[in-house]
Amino acid sequence: MGVVNTTYTFSGTDTITSSKLNNIIDDTTFTSDAIQGTTLQVVSPGKLAVSAGGITSNELASNSVVTAKIADSNVTTSKIADSNVTTSKIADSSVTPAKLSQPLTLETAKTTTSGTIVEFTGIPSWVKRITMIFNGVGTNGTNNLDLQIGSGSYATSGYDTLCSYVGGSSFSVTAFGNGFGIIVNNNSGLCYGRYTLDLVGGNKYIGSGVFHVHQIGVAQYTMQSAGSSPVLSGPIDRIRIAVIGGVNTFDSGSINIMYE
Repeated sequence: MGVVNTTYTFSGTDTITSSKLNNIIDDTTFTSDAIQGTTLQVVSPGKLAVSAGGITSNELASNSVVTAKIADSNVTTSKIADSNVTTSKIADSSVTPAKLSQPLTLETAKTTTSGTIVEFTGIPSWVKRITMIFNGVGTNGTNNLDLQIGSGSYATSGYDTLCSYVGGSSFSVTAFGNGFGIIVNNNSGLCYGRYTLDLVGGNKYIGSGVFHVHQIGVAQYTMQSAGSSPVLSGPIDRIRIAVIGGVNTFDSGSINIMYE
């Protein structure tokens, strides 16, 4: 069978007329032999049509699909691979507080009822500010506290911190070089407050804190601390509060951190 069917067969005695020739052209239909591959198909009565699923990526030129030909409603989340959504594709102005499920990340609080150190590790590299929250933190002695930070390991020197407390007629100022210092003063003081650390560039942080120290059965006082850290080897990934000297231990309260 040929690729076309003329629908008229001439006999040996037929006279060729213009009418018969015109009818051959007008009535000719395609046969299945006209099809190669699966892109096209013959449909009744002998016409060519595109097969269902016949147009694949092989039939499309590299630049055939332009943005104007894609309906907005056809671009769904299931059509976008997770790896294709990168930070470079998101405009800074599009990241608003309303788009963030949790602008501030609050960790799980850790009790300070025993031991000499409370630490938080695994802090994300993008963090620019950390707030350490003290809720009734106390020790069984008079040793003060050091707040230390690190990247890979803790920096235990190179801090420049000054801490003061005022209560009644008492006033004291103490310098700390091994951490951001916090004055406890006695074993009945419970610290309530926070210490905030801010990145100032080059993996260096400044910190400041204000506390209400409640001395059970004694006068209460306020404590203030501020200073700077040494330059870390990388972005901060850990923070801890330690009893200086390791003689006294925590005996009350809890500590948590919040970062952004």
